[in-house]
Amino acid sequence: MAGRGTCRVAVLDHLKIPTMCLIIVTGALFNFIMYALATFLPAFISRYHSLDLRLSTTIAALAFGLTGVPGLLLGGWAADRAAQFRASGRLLVGFGPRWLRRFSSGWPSVQQPGRVTAFVALLGTGCMIAFAYYASVYATIQEIVPPSLRGTAMALYFLAMYLLGGSFGPVLTGKLSDYFARRAMQRPAQAP
Repeated sequence: MAGRGTCRVAVLDHLKIPTMCLIIVTGALFNFIMYALATFLPAFISRYHSLDLRLSTTIAALAFGLTGVPGLLLGGWAADRAAQFRASGRLLVGFGPRWLRRFSSGWPSVQQPGRVTAFVALLGTGCMIAFAYYASVYATIQEIVPPSLRGTAMALYFLAMYLLGGSFGPVLTGKLSDYFARRAMQRPAQAP
């Protein structure tokens, strides 16, 4: 019985840290986007670039998955370097690239159909930049939470990141896609 109260107090203690709340919210949103992207990217590539699903899946895996390793390594290195110069350096590395990723991830979607190489290069760059988030945020959590509460902090972060973000990203994105597809089918065709 005492264990339950202790856990509740530990969770509330974490939620009193503004930086931790920011990290939890961004983790949920980040995973929402990344899981939705991973789920629907092969179908998008296949339809938009007129490629078979096997090639589309390979392209998505290269652009989305393979870029994670250099993104994590470079993000960790950059976070450690930034922390030497500024107390909030790690967070700046984690959140700063969000803006850069926005631009580099937006460019692939405006590529002309068939320009697969440019699409993969731009998408891969955007994903690599995005993965810097993980390296910097995990280190920040370890910095802002006392050692005796770090396990609970990571559990709370992962709960929000995967339960709220990762699990609902593909589901809600799919429902929105279905909704807008039905709406588009109900509109009368416009004359050319």
